[in-house]
Amino acid sequence: MINNELWKKCAEFHGHECPGLAIGYRASLYAAELLGVEPSPESGVKCVAGTDKCPVDAVRVIFGCTEQNGRLSFDLAGEIVFTFTAPGGKSVRLELTDLGHDLPKAEKFTLFHEAPAQDMFKVS
Repeated sequence: MINNELWKKCAEFHGHECPGLAIGYRASLYAAELLGVEPSPESGVKCVAGTDKCPVDAVRVIFGCTEQNGRLSFDLAGEIVFTFTAPGGKSVRLELTDLGHDLPKAEKFTLFHEAPAQDMFKVS
């Protein structure tokens, strides 16, 4: 599930490895799969994020979305939710489920790296 080179780029950009970064990493890769695009900055994917915390750094690295290029915006509703839109208008909304909610941080990190994406995110 984890592409070590891409994960390392995300962690390097973010400054450390953490469960939040793993959430954004997995959400970005799952969105790419669902939208039928390559997980790359050249894909042209846009993102509206429901958080401005750790997960967003993975979105920045994987899709090249930034506020400056107009491909990253925020709807801070207090939820970990992302709406990814591919060129052409196809969109997918991914909302983090309660999976691992009560686990210690180290166990969440492992879970978020290994759990099936469909168990981690509610898709709409």
